[in-house]
Amino acid sequence: MVDIKEFETKIGFKLHDWQKRALKSIVGKNRIMIEAPTSSGKTLIAVKMAIEIFKNSDTFVLFVTPLNQLVNEHISTLRKQFKDMGVNISSNYKTIREYSKNLLVTTPESLFNQLTLINEYLFSINLLIIDEIHLVGSKFRGPKFELSISLLLMSANQVIALSATMGERTKIKDWIDADLELIEDFRLIQIREEIINTKGKLNEALTSLIDLFQEQTIVFRGKLDWTESSSLFLAENVKLEDKKLAQLKQLINSKMREKWKSKADLKWIKCFEAGFPYHHSKIREKQKDLVIKAFENDLAKAIVATPTLMMGVNLPADQIIIADKMIGGKSITSIDLRQMIGRAGRPGKSKTNIGYAKMLISDDKNIEFYQQLLKDQGRIISHLDSTSALLPLLNMISTGLIGTEEVIEELKHHTYERPRRVRAKQVAKKFGTSLEQLLGTRHPINLAINELERINALEIDNGKFIISEFGSLCINFQLQPDEAFNLSNSKIGMVGIGSFEFFEIFLDNLYNDFRPSVRQKDSVDVAKKTINETGEIYNPDHWTMREVGIIILWSLTQGKSIDECSEYFGVYPNSIEQIVISIAKWIESIALHPSMFHIVEADISKLEKIPNQLRFGLSEKEVEFSFIPDVKHERAKALANKFDSLNKLINAKISDIADVKVKNIKIGSSRAHKIRNNAEMDNYNQHLLLRCPDCEYSYIFVELNEFGSFHCLECDSVNSFTTLIRENRYCIIDTCCLVNQMFSKLTTEEIPIDLNYYVSGWTLAELRSLEKKAGQKEQGKNGFRELTFLERELNDKQLKIEPEKTVQDLGKQRSGDAHFVDHTLIELTAKIKGYFITEDENTARTTELKKVPVLFFNNNTGS
Repeated sequence: MVDIKEFETKIGFKLHDWQKRALKSIVGKNRIMIEAPTSSGKTLIAVKMAIEIFKNSDTFVLFVTPLNQLVNEHISTLRKQFKDMGVNISSNYKTIREYSKNLLVTTPESLFNQLTLINEYLFSINLLIIDEIHLVGSKFRGPKFELSISLLLMSANQVIALSATMGERTKIKDWIDADLELIEDFRLIQIREEIINTKGKLNEALTSLIDLFQEQTIVFRGKLDWTESSSLFLAENVKLEDKKLAQLKQLINSKMREKWKSKADLKWIKCFEAGFPYHHSKIREKQKDLVIKAFENDLAKAIVATPTLMMGVNLPADQIIIADKMIGGKSITSIDLRQMIGRAGRPGKSKTNIGYAKMLISDDKNIEFYQQLLKDQGRIISHLDSTSALLPLLNMISTGLIGTEEVIEELKHHTYERPRRVRAKQVAKKFGTSLEQLLGTRHPINLAINELERINALEIDNGKFIISEFGSLCINFQLQPDEAFNLSNSKIGMVGIGSFEFFEIFLDNLYNDFRPSVRQKDSVDVAKKTINETGEIYNPDHWTMREVGIIILWSLTQGKSIDECSEYFGVYPNSIEQIVISIAKWIESIALHPSMFHIVEADISKLEKIPNQLRFGLSEKEVEFSFIPDVKHERAKALANKFDSLNKLINAKISDIADVKVKNIKIGSSRAHKIRNNAEMDNYNQHLLLRCPDCEYSYIFVELNEFGSFHCLECDSVNSFTTLIRENRYCIIDTCCLVNQMFSKLTTEEIPIDLNYYVSGWTLAELRSLEKKAGQKEQGKNGFRELTFLERELNDKQLKIEPEKTVQDLGKQRSGDAHFVDHTLIELTAKIKGYFITEDENTARTTELKKVPVLFFNNNTGS
């Protein structure tokens, strides 16, 4: 029996009739599917199920939601709803307490990472709440989502799946094995839908609709450049009140204005300050934040956006305008349309208590298009048969989570769907597989396994999966296996490192999305001009943005920064930055495994410098200075301009180094001493490479002081080791001596990292026995001493440990404080020389300093 009044008292408001009916119908049900419009209150049904579970026992509830923004919103709401129940509500996996009430809110990506760490708690879930379950149909996010949820469905006691756009309900119902299906069309705020013929004058129609409407509007446009053209048109034709315009200008501070000087930035600033900003994937992250802030504070009249704001956002827009029936060259689906319409009239945000959704057409022929979409439920398609599923599957296999064909066969019965036969020929051609073989395997996971075998990432021996050296490379650096295979078969080792042909290979095999902020012809003309002025030889058959991108990457290695290239070539800075991050990561992985990519030994040193050259816009001479501790890229440029080589710097007078200016400020004698001393060191064994919480720099060198704290050489701040590890995600320790020195100054309680190591090739039973034995003999010792003991045990067994050998951490719970070990990838050598801790897969990959081996950890917190 459900006590409705008690529940209403707890949440602080009255339930709607449909919610009361739903709560009565779920009694005795274990797997429930609910489809109801956005903001209808369907999440409360899941909350009630969780409350009933927590009443009876200490248990674990997992809430999966698609966006980090939604994670934070849900946590804030849930903490109020579960007040005085003693429930631990968090997004951090490390806060899970044994024998307690735990409610964890997480994203699909964070969930997947924890699953691959063999987080035992995730296999003892009492209630699994899946918000926006239609995400399984996402081309890029879908495979991780589907694999994660499918694994949990094998063990979860109760499941509730939620969505406003369930799509193919029967398939979703079969997937979660639902014993109750609830479909509701109730909306707290009603939406009035209207189809409007603009007669070919779209921007004029937008101006009229937005200017006459009293409240705020979100306009969805199908292409990036369309958002900008409409935003500019509105900015030039609709005038807001002076008070709001003044407040908008104040949001962009002087530091931003000093940095944002490219044509793309100036265009965005013009639209933003007029109250009609645009929002798409290529603007800066800070600019995205400012757009949301201005809109939430009722300063911006309208946002013109690509579908980046289509899902999960909760903004005060009472009017939604869908201006195009295409998204990125493809027709919008009924699910896309419902998601966009759902942004109108959000409860608690709406000023009119009515939402307006207006779909624009250029002629009456398109009326039927929208009418049909409004009737359709939409289709949700599994993407386990796509290349985006290869790396997630390889990650799961590498940890032993799905280590045998037998487990794969069981998992297949819990996945969303098999590949459609109408796509069979296309899929077979894409993977180089025969149609008969494809239809014979019947399941997309079989197809992905076959592809991993074909590219030599995986072998199968008597039903067990074995990761190859190539597969380990893909896992260590999170590289897409199909892309890595194509790159390894390219001619990258036969062209000059850093040449046009070098970058051409990367753009042909990897990520290529340089977006011009001006006319494409103008960007091409500037690229041609660059070639002529430098005297370099580059004569492509055709000039497109691909060729412009090649010239940009080359220019970065000649000393131009990302912002300078953005302004000069007329390309979005965020577009350049995304590609640089991707390519730098690839080059770092190649530098550590040169033979696999046919790189000769003589080119390795030059290859190792390219990532820093790309990230910071450093020339070959400048990059040498950037590897000196306490020298960032701006200092590197200044020092390289003054001294032609490191030898000249080492032999220079302190006064000459001190007089070098960076941003019109002299380096000073104190720092000059440190720079020269650091340049003389054979290796940098007196420093840790950490990110200082008080500095804006990504990487700064920090030295250990006599009190066990760390002194930042950049800003002179002092922080404890615990604070640094908590506040940032980077740590490179270059020698065992320094590790000993560091741990000797800290108590066991101060060390936030539990070091448990496992060596590949050992059975799980052997590894656990070894760890238990190590713990007994080293009772009360810190993690580093456990490591030396483990190393001694390995030596006693006379095992040869190769420098490049990868090992896996199985995520065992730390005793005493329910702290989870989150390390996934380890480089272990016979003599441990250092380790590298990171949670950031893209930016924290760095080349080894002075050939010192580095240990890699993946410390995912789930937040």
